[in-house]
Amino acid sequence: SKTEDIELSVNGIYAARDKVFLLLRIVNKSAIAYDVQSVQLYLSARQRSKRSPVQETSLDVVHKSNEFESVTAGASQYS
Repeated sequence: SKTEDIELSVNGIYAARDKVFLLLRIVNKSAIAYDVQSVQLYLSARQRSKRSPVQETSLDVVHKSNEFESVTAGASQYS
């Protein structure tokens, strides 16, 4: 499978109280269905210098839409 077969984009960022909500869009251009087993998000901070280390912090996913569990072949889906 080529890397261009699956695309994930952030189509919206919303904040309420102490939570941040992301509207994600996944596009499956492949010929087979894609099952989403887990979602892991990272917050990364990098200095302006390319040689500086990257600091990543794993973010806890509190809720994932049930609609985001499988994307059929040739389809796109929002969650």
